Amino acid sequence: MNGLFGSPVLEVGIGLVFVYTLLSLLCTTLNEWLLSYILRLRPRLLDRALDTLLSNQVVANGNLRELFDRHPLIAKTTTSGGQRAGSYLSAATFATALLDLVTPRVQGVISFTDVEAGVKELPEGDIKKTLVALMADTDSELKKLRGNIEDWFDEAMDRTTGVFKRHAQVWAIAVAALLTLLTNADTLAIGQRLWEDPSLRAEAVKLAEQRAEMPRPTVRVEYADPDDPLNPSIAKEPQDNLTADEQSILGKLIGWEKPLTAYSVGDLLRHLPGWFLTAVAVALGAPFWFDVLNKFVKLRNTGRVPPKGEEQEDSK
Repeated sequence: MNGLFGSPVLEVGIGLVFVYTLLSLLCTTLNEWLLSYILRLRPRLLDRALDTLLSNQVVANGNLRELFDRHPLIAKTTTSGGQRAGSYLSAATFATALLDLVTPRVQGVISFTDVEAGVKELPEGDIKKTLVALMADTDSELKKLRGNIEDWFDEAMDRTTGVFKRHAQVWAIAVAALLTLLTNADTLAIGQRLWEDPSLRAEAVKLAEQRAEMPRPTVRVEYADPDDPLNPSIAKEPQDNLTADEQSILGKLIGWEKPLTAYSVGDLLRHLPGWFLTAVAVALGAPFWFDVLNKFVKLRNTGRVPPKGEEQEDSK
């Protein structure tokens, strides 16, 4: 039994999963940086969602969508060029700004009657139809109406989140492929190195066990103030960074041994299967491979035969 769980095959598997975990951490950070700072995908999708919700409604002072962006509660989340600087808008802020815009003649506290009168004065449009429907089951209570508007906005944001996740996955695959090529992370070559070098394999397994004891990776975008999201940052916990030892082991398992121009076309083509396997694996994400790594490490530790001294202690 111990021969199975402590076999080189299992240790090579642990080593490969460990490499996937580390590369996935790098990929996740690069992907979040790309989506947040270069493509600005979140604010662009939020703008698109607001266009869908508000653009097909004219009010007395103009287009509701344009007035919404100029509202004091909303303007601080946009740049001087009208582009959204932040990628988060709370449902409460959306509801407050919308109710204020449909009751332009009211100064101070808005009542349900004020909103009802303001909606009746709106030209025909999508927002008017929506607000009439949202007011139907409120028993003329402004709090319930506000809650209905917030729920309507949250549903739209849920759909936007789904769109974002699909886009993010596509870019994750692209970043994983690029990272694989830049680091020459060939799964087949890595497996061969681990198989042929017991000391390197033992070092990888030891570091993998240390990584498995860390908390689950949690790389994410963070906003210090959700209602003023002008400075998003990629929030990383200590476990989201590679240790010096992990960087060292990666350097021994991946990388180009000579300049790219020194390789023949045939040499590069032979790497394609290994590159493909690595890119697909890395695109699955660090949390996925961290969970797999934990299972592999537990499987190996379960089959270990304790030293004779420990056996004697357990038998007492």
